[in-house]
Amino acid sequence: GRTSSTPNRAGDSVTASAPAASNAQQQSPCCGLSFPIPQQNGVAAYTISNTLGNPELRPEAVVEMEAGLELQMLNRRLNLDVAVYDKQSYDQIFQVPSSPSTGYTSIWRNAGDLRNKGVELSLRGSAIRTRNLSWDLTTNFSRNKSDVVELAPGVSSIAIAGYSWPQVRLMEGYPYGV
Repeated sequence: GRTSSTPNRAGDSVTASAPAASNAQQQSPCCGLSFPIPQQNGVAAYTISNTLGNPELRPEAVVEMEAGLELQMLNRRLNLDVAVYDKQSYDQIFQVPSSPSTGYTSIWRNAGDLRNKGVELSLRGSAIRTRNLSWDLTTNFSRNKSDVVELAPGVSSIAIAGYSWPQVRLMEGYPYGV
């Protein structure tokens, strides 16, 4: 059979996203309360967030590289597509616990560097191809390895999901979301 390949493909990118304005403010109102709220024992109609803003936040940055190859064999009846990627994220913004003696339970910080790398494979084949019928089969495989490369000094872990227990956390040296 004849084997042909389309041109190899490769790409890289660098992107950044600015912190949300509400994350940079020193204080912000918390929503979820409806008006009018009758004053009862001095309760106000809104509350101040327990998370301290941070005007020193830096933009989050992402550097990504990807390369791939597509092979077509047996008169295009068998196709293999392979892609590998490496994505590094720097200065990720998270809510990080702070001492309650500050009047806040957390603060927004550039607190993490993350890395994802992996491979994606797709194999397609035409099992039957006639004038009146075609039967194509496809199978996929992917493998992603994520790592929390670094957390900010003094931060041992960050809760990213869950209410109390169990929780999904970021921990340096472990995969994302353990």
